[in-house]
Amino acid sequence: MKTKRTVLRALLCFLSICLLAGCGEKAPPLPDTYVPGSDYQIFLRSNDNLFWMDVQEGDGVTYLFYRDYVYYLDETAGVILPLCAKADCLHEKETDPELIETCNAYVGDGYVKDGAIQYCDGYIYSIMTRRYDNDPPVLIRLSADGSKKDILYEWDEGSKINCWIVHRGVLYYRDDKTVQNPEDGSIRTVQSVSAIDLGAKRPKPQLLFNPFDIDEDFVETGIGDYLMAYGNHLYIDYWGAYERDEGFSDETAFNYIYYGFCIYDILTGELSTVDDSDLPYGTYIQSVSTVWNDRLILNPYDAATGESGTKPIYSAALDGTDMKTIMEDVPMMHRILSDENYLYITDGLGWMWKYPTFHDVYDSDLNKIDTFLVPDFFNVDLPVGYGGRMIQVFESTAPATATGPKSIVLRNAFGEYSEEPVKCWGVLIWDKSKIGTYNGGEIEFDMIFR
Repeated sequence: MKTKRTVLRALLCFLSICLLAGCGEKAPPLPDTYVPGSDYQIFLRSNDNLFWMDVQEGDGVTYLFYRDYVYYLDETAGVILPLCAKADCLHEKETDPELIETCNAYVGDGYVKDGAIQYCDGYIYSIMTRRYDNDPPVLIRLSADGSKKDILYEWDEGSKINCWIVHRGVLYYRDDKTVQNPEDGSIRTVQSVSAIDLGAKRPKPQLLFNPFDIDEDFVETGIGDYLMAYGNHLYIDYWGAYERDEGFSDETAFNYIYYGFCIYDILTGELSTVDDSDLPYGTYIQSVSTVWNDRLILNPYDAATGESGTKPIYSAALDGTDMKTIMEDVPMMHRILSDENYLYITDGLGWMWKYPTFHDVYDSDLNKIDTFLVPDFFNVDLPVGYGGRMIQVFESTAPATATGPKSIVLRNAFGEYSEEPVKCWGVLIWDKSKIGTYNGGEIEFDMIFR
């Protein structure tokens, strides 16, 4: 059995620093905290929208993605409009295949489950997978007013872009490549994390992280779905497996695999891991659940007790140091969410496992101040949203005037909607000013229709 290396080699090369910090004359770095409008919008994500975030907060505007098109929401006027400034464009009502892509709001490929958007510094970004004609994925950028649409980058044919996020002017993504062993012809998938400077004249990927570079004794590796960024840090969860020998058994199995996450400092290029040597045997940190009070909230898992056990909840500084226990005996499969103001604990695991039924709410001193339920139609994780409200895109199988809980359909964990005929769509808006008064009751939503 091999032990993992707790400190990874520093990535301080000149090219990496140029990519992520810029060369020559440049503005001072942003503070190591959440900067709205520039940072990855972690408070809008949930277990079920890691690949397809369809709500983004812009500069006074909320942007939506719905079935291949980008829209903006005017909450004051109560309207949803396509993000296209062309006066003669039919937008989503266009039926001519040759004209559909000319709409600036169009960023899809007809394959609805892959659609997603992210906002950063006045632009909306999306990746078109183009599965129908096997074209390579392309990175799309829309101006915030819908006046312009550009293709920033086109990957090689066969590339699979996963877990992508935009943070402080850089696209980070997991790339899954199929490679063949020249010795025996066997095929395996190698996952890595790369970055593209979105402000570069000729954007080009820069490799940041490959788990095989962490430990030369790994025989198999993988990168999880929880790519995340906050402040001046990028967080990557990964695993690595060691070759089994005569010492392998059910009791020693945990010695032959390592789960963890590494932290990439976007200013220095340094890559490091959290020191988890004090954790009990068989316990590992699955991922960074969220950030609260500018500290990481870490989600541990005990392989010995499994889903039926309990766990502590840890917090740590943004660079992974100063790990502390903030809660004890939380059920193993409960999740932790945050919107900066509150910390939420829910039994919801998302559409694939268990619908969320309750959310306990804690204030900045970890005092439990409320508990609320979610409606039955919320058969996916509730993204608690940023600040005082939460927005969720939905479809309805009934007209707007008749839409109610029985007709509302949400995108599932695969990014898909119901196959039933759709009569209208819109957004659900939850006003969180009522937190503290629910006392176990069900939250209610306002609705705005397209």
